[in-house]
Amino acid sequence: MRFCLAALLALSLLATSASAQIERPPDETEEEGGTTATDEERLYDELVARFQKEYLAFTTLLQIAPVIPFEDVEGNQPRFDVAAAWLGIRGRLGENVGYFLRGDLSRDVSLLEATVSYGSDATRGIVGQQKVPFSAEFLTPAANIDMVNRARIVREVVPGRRVGAALLADSGPLRFRAGAFNASYSPRGLPQRARGGLLLAVRVQTEAPLQNGSVRLGANVAYDTPDTSERFDIPGRLLLGADARARLGAVLLAAEFLHADVEGAMDSREGGYVTLGYDLSPDDRVLARLDVLEDSNEIVLGYNRTFTRAASFQANLIVPLDEFAEPFQGVLNFQLAF
Repeated sequence: MRFCLAALLALSLLATSASAQIERPPDETEEEGGTTATDEERLYDELVARFQKEYLAFTTLLQIAPVIPFEDVEGNQPRFDVAAAWLGIRGRLGENVGYFLRGDLSRDVSLLEATVSYGSDATRGIVGQQKVPFSAEFLTPAANIDMVNRARIVREVVPGRRVGAALLADSGPLRFRAGAFNASYSPRGLPQRARGGLLLAVRVQTEAPLQNGSVRLGANVAYDTPDTSERFDIPGRLLLGADARARLGAVLLAAEFLHADVEGAMDSREGGYVTLGYDLSPDDRVLARLDVLEDSNEIVLGYNRTFTRAASFQANLIVPLDEFAEPFQGVLNFQLAF
């Protein structure tokens, strides 16, 4: 915990440097890749012109993720996974009304997002099933995350997607997200309809230019309100998090710390990650991540290659540092997204 907090503090001190272009992360609904050659650029532009209109835009994300085991332990077997097979539509019906619908076909058909929004790009309200505004890495689109998989603490404690209402407001370098959603915490495995209650979440994010890049700082808090009925008597859960991300020329440095505290229970969780990346070229990046979950640590080594704005490849090597980490394995990701 002290290590993650120290890394976040070091990143925040970088914000005092001189000005440059701010690297703004993509919006939660965008899936973008890197650069392309001239012919590939033309083909991509033709695809966008045909299938992505302002009133109706088709989106897709396809991820094929082979797993290569390097350790003979239970569950660590060679396999091929379809990690994502998403299809979506979004658009605007008028100046202020927008919609977004997306499903996952990788296993059973499941609904990911289904929202209606009202307002401008600067300020808008959103109702429906959507991402809870908590955790920078979770809010980063799946096609754009640094590693093949999100950090372990993000996978364990982030509320994910919930039905509810949210307010999004952007004012210069400051971005504000807040909302109320169906509760997510259910320690006894009760179905959501039986659980009841609300999840309240707030995220604030700011950005500042640096001499040769930018820095982004964020903080979020969420609270699962307890079910007060005598039938279930489920405790509330408090979620806290802070994150930072800096680009300094070809160097990327990112860190996030998350903490989950359950009222009157012993199953609180905390952890985080620190990621260092270096751009070998505009289309090639190498990365190293320290992933911390409670007293368990692992190193993730990565290589990302962008072929076109739609196609990319990732390779990760997961190196456990103790018996509670993930097994020693390689994970690949062949990705198509637009």
